[in-house]
Amino acid sequence: MIKVIIDRTVAEGLEQHYDHCLRETVSLIESAQGFLGSETLRDIENSCHRVTVSLWDNIQCWSQWLHSDNRRELHSRIYPLLDHEEAITILTH
Repeated sequence: MIKVIIDRTVAEGLEQHYDHCLRETVSLIESAQGFLGSETLRDIENSCHRVTVSLWDNIQCWSQWLHSDNRRELHSRIYPLLDHEEAITILTH
C-alpha cells in the first residue's frame, strides 16, 4: 500500500468553490482501480491551504489514476482555483 499526499494552496476567496468542485468529482476517484480511500484536510492557520491524503493498493494503481482522463478532468476543474501548482508526495512503509 502507498499513501499519496497532495498539497494545494487555493487562491484567496475561492476556497468554497474549490471544496464544492472536490465534492462534485469525488465519484471519479472512488471508481479508480486500487483506490482505498482519501480525506482532504484544511490548515487551521491558513484556510487556503488544503492537503489531500489518499490510500492506494500500489504505485501502479496511483500512476494509472494520475494519467487517466478522469484525473485530467478533475485537475482541469480545480487548477484554475489554485494559487500555484500542486505538490505530490508518495509514501510507503
